[in-house]
Amino acid sequence: MEISGWLMVLKPHLLPIEPLPFSGSINRLFWKKIFDDVSAFAGKEPCLVGTGKPCRLGVRILRMMPRALSFYDAMDDFPAW
Repeated sequence: MEISGWLMVLKPHLLPIEPLPFSGSINRLFWKKIFDDVSAFAGKEPCLVGTGKPCRLGVRILRMMPRALSFYDAMDDFPAW
């Protein structure tokens, strides 16, 4: 959801099955729209990508945008990284 011309927040609706084996393969079925939205938004200018938890989707988005700056909001979940 684009909040303004400079900020977009995505709340993916995925199955809560990470980090089970094959979870990325199953949830990948839901990723196409997310990738389309990110590409359309990030294609405008250089961007900053933030993720709220370690996940395969976040890693894939960062790989498709190798020049983007990024951050991870660790909150209280430091052992996850």
